[in-house]
Amino acid sequence: MRKNLLKVCLMTFISASGALTAAAETFTVDGVNYSLLDDGSGVEVYAGKYTGDLVIPPTVKNGAITYKVVAVGKDAFSYSEVKSVKLPNTVRIIKEMAFNCSDVESVDMGTGIEELQEGAFSVVRSLSSLSEIPAGCVSIDPNGVFLMNTSLKALNVAPDNPMYKSIDGVIYTKSGRTALAFPFGKSAEFAFPDEVDTISANFMNTNKAIEKITFPANLKFIDRNAFTYCTNMVATNDLPQSLEVIAANAFSNCRVLEVTVPSSVKEIGMTAFNNCYMLPEIYISNKLTKWGEQTFYQNRAAKTLTIEANPESIKEIPFVSFKGCNSLEEIIVPEGYESIGGEAFLSCAKVKKVDLPSTLATIGSSAFGTSAPDVIIVRAEVPPTVTNLNYYLFSPNCLETATVYVPAASIDAYKAAGMWEYFTNYRPLTEYNGITDVDGDTQAEAVSVTYYNLLGAEVDAPKHPDGKVYLARTLYSNGDIKTIKFINR
Repeated sequence: MRKNLLKVCLMTFISASGALTAAAETFTVDGVNYSLLDDGSGVEVYAGKYTGDLVIPPTVKNGAITYKVVAVGKDAFSYSEVKSVKLPNTVRIIKEMAFNCSDVESVDMGTGIEELQEGAFSVVRSLSSLSEIPAGCVSIDPNGVFLMNTSLKALNVAPDNPMYKSIDGVIYTKSGRTALAFPFGKSAEFAFPDEVDTISANFMNTNKAIEKITFPANLKFIDRNAFTYCTNMVATNDLPQSLEVIAANAFSNCRVLEVTVPSSVKEIGMTAFNNCYMLPEIYISNKLTKWGEQTFYQNRAAKTLTIEANPESIKEIPFVSFKGCNSLEEIIVPEGYESIGGEAFLSCAKVKKVDLPSTLATIGSSAFGTSAPDVIIVRAEVPPTVTNLNYYLFSPNCLETATVYVPAASIDAYKAAGMWEYFTNYRPLTEYNGITDVDGDTQAEAVSVTYYNLLGAEVDAPKHPDGKVYLARTLYSNGDIKTIKFINR
């Protein structure tokens, strides 16, 4: 009775905790390790310190039992010194990181492959020969199966594969709309076919050999890490107006890339353009529904920042968004924004003017730290709350020199508010309106308007609030001419 009770308790413990569950059976044949799959369908090649040239048989025996070899297991050849691997046609799956960081130079996958999992051939810098992806392969993980293979010049897919195709050594979905995998040894220049609307994650992640890229005309989606650390890449064209999503890290550390964010973009992921030193300007549409942190960190060349007013969804400028953008001379946060994240404009040392909207309620820690503008305009009647009073909101160097324009009735409130109290030169907002009349008013009908920059060169009419100063010369039906200088906001 006591033995039966003990047996029941032990079985209950094993079932509940799993602590005594038997591990998968492993064995070695001819120097290759194998592991029995849980579903009993066969065995997979198991991790080992492999060297030389390996030919994996279609079946192996363990004792009296013969097993079919149906998979290459996770990390099976990872970091090994194997030089070549020939797989049997029985292998259906090559699992995660199977050849990751190995010394393999040649792999024959056989004809039975159905699935290539994430990172299966990633960072295999010596791999120069890879057999054709067979017709039966219906699943290639879109997260860098062939990432950073610098010796591989082409990826080929069987013509009758129903899911994928290769064009000039690059893998696409069968429709041609998604660019899936790029062999890093292919070339220094690459132009996407125009039918491509999606660039997959890790498509060229850390491809330092790529020098010129041409984006497709119909591009809509750039997935995460697509071009991260393509440090030598320049673009022969700009990002198209069809683009809607730029995911996290998409262009992170593309240090010589010169592109602008089109107004069509609805989502920009975290660090999408950080350390892109050469962006000529930064444009933020009011149609954004997602804006990640540190998006434009260390964009050193951009002199112009345009943020559209009255955003539909995003009400906050995220943490560290423009930190280190040290060529910006003017920061205009338009109406509709309610919050500025911590360090959002930290180290924007050349900024001479900051204009903040009436809707602004909170400002994060050191949001404008090290910036010492000459003019600060704050349109909010209630002083925006500074969330951390241990760090100066602006550089201490401007506390006595900057002119701060605020609503006249709120001057005393600003002088008493945390962090705002340190400024000494407050003026009523009515003294700063950004418009200077040159000629008198007229009652006649306007016939035409011509726009000029401050150098007197004629320019196109501004199409969106860019914060720049223009001259507008209006011709009236009675022959009168009126010229005004205005800030386009």
